[in-house]
Amino acid sequence: MPRTLVFHKCVLQQNGKWAVRPIPRQNDELSYLVSGAKIKKHKDFSLDVINIDDQFIYDCFESEHVLPFYLAAPVKTLLPIKRNEGRWDVVDEAELASYGATVSAAFRRIFEETGESARQYFNRINYRNKLSPQTFSAADRDNWLVMVGAGGGYPCATYVPMSCVLRPEKLIIDQTIYWYLAKSEDEALYITGLINSQALDKIIADFQPEGAQGRRHVHTLPYNVTPCFDSDNEAHKQVVDKTRALRDHLIAELATPELLPYCSPAFRNLQQRRRQVRVSMQQLPEYSEYEDSCRSVYGV
Repeated sequence: MPRTLVFHKCVLQQNGKWAVRPIPRQNDELSYLVSGAKIKKHKDFSLDVINIDDQFIYDCFESEHVLPFYLAAPVKTLLPIKRNEGRWDVVDEAELASYGATVSAAFRRIFEETGESARQYFNRINYRNKLSPQTFSAADRDNWLVMVGAGGGYPCATYVPMSCVLRPEKLIIDQTIYWYLAKSEDEALYITGLINSQALDKIIADFQPEGAQGRRHVHTLPYNVTPCFDSDNEAHKQVVDKTRALRDHLIAELATPELLPYCSPAFRNLQQRRRQVRVSMQQLPEYSEYEDSCRSVYGV
C-alpha cells in the first residue's frame, strides 16, 4: 500500500466521524508507518481533515505487527472502498461526493497525488488481487486467523482468534502478510509452530536468495514443504501440544520489562525485534521438545 496515502493518525470524534491528521515522521508511536526507506513515493503527502465517515476507516495489520507467536494491534487506514455483494469494490468519485465536500475533497487530493482515478487507485490497493479474498465477517468468529510475514530472511508466524477481532468486516491485511483462516486453534498452533521452527528454516534456506544483508524473501516457501494439518496424526498432535506450551511461556516472557518494548512496532526495526523474540524463545525450557516435534513432521 502507498503508506503516506493510506496511513494517518485517525482520531474518533464525538459525532462518530473521524479526524484524519498527519503522522509525524519521527518521535510518534505511528512514525514507523511513514518513516525512512519504506516511503519510496509520495514522501511529502499528508492530510489534515475532520468529519470523515467511518465507512472509510479500516483496521489494518502490517508486517511490523507480526512477531513469532505475537501480534501487535492493527492501525487505522483510510481507504475509498466498500463491500459490494460480499466483495470489495471502489467507492467512485460520484459516490464520494454524496458523503459531502470534506470526504470528496480528501480523496480528490489522494487521487491527484497519484494521478489516478478512484478505480485505478483501488486497483493499486488490490495489487495482485490481495484485497479481494479478504471478505471477513461475523461468520468467521469461530475461526483462527494465521498470519505469516512475507518478507525477511526468516519465517515468522502468529495467530489470533477471530472472536478477538472487534470489527472483522473492517479488517484489512497488508500485502506484506500471507494469511489463512484455520478452523481450530489446534490447526493454528500446528501451522505457526512449524513455520516458526528452525526445522523449517533449515529446509528452505537453500532456496532463498542471498543479499548484502543476508537471506531474503521467505514468501511462499514454507507452504510448499509443510503438510496440511491432520488431527488424527500423532506427530501433528505433538507439534500442537509442544507449540502450545512454548507459546504460553513465551507470551508470559514478552510481558516482562526486558522484552515488552520489543512488542511495539515503534521500538527498533522489525528484524531486530523478531531476532530478539526468536533468541528469547530458543532459551525457554520448552523449546527443545518443540523443535523435536517439528523435526519429526519435516523428517529432518
